[in-house]
Amino acid sequence: AADTITTWAAAVSLREYKNILGLGNPSDALNLLLGTKIYKFHYKPGFGTQDLETEYMGAMSDETPWAMHYKGGVLNPINTFGYTTLAIQALYEKIAVLERQVAKLRA
Repeated sequence: AADTITTWAAAVSLREYKNILGLGNPSDALNLLLGTKIYKFHYKPGFGTQDLETEYMGAMSDETPWAMHYKGGVLNPINTFGYTTLAIQALYEKIAVLERQVAKLRA
């Protein structure tokens, strides 16, 4: 639909098209992702991708409103990428701290 095309264009657009609210918190994102249940599933006939054979792995929209848009019915790839990136940053920092601790023990 035309509204989807416009929305996607805005979602991947330049900084000047966005009202920046601040930076996300890596630790908060990691905790959110660690608490997310991931289910194996097949779509029911007439729903989803229409591919009834592929076994999918994913979250349920009612349990992950932070990862959805369009009134909670569609996965929001912008948010899922953002939260995933923040969680990786948090893990990287945890690994860096542990590496520094191990280096001190070896010195």
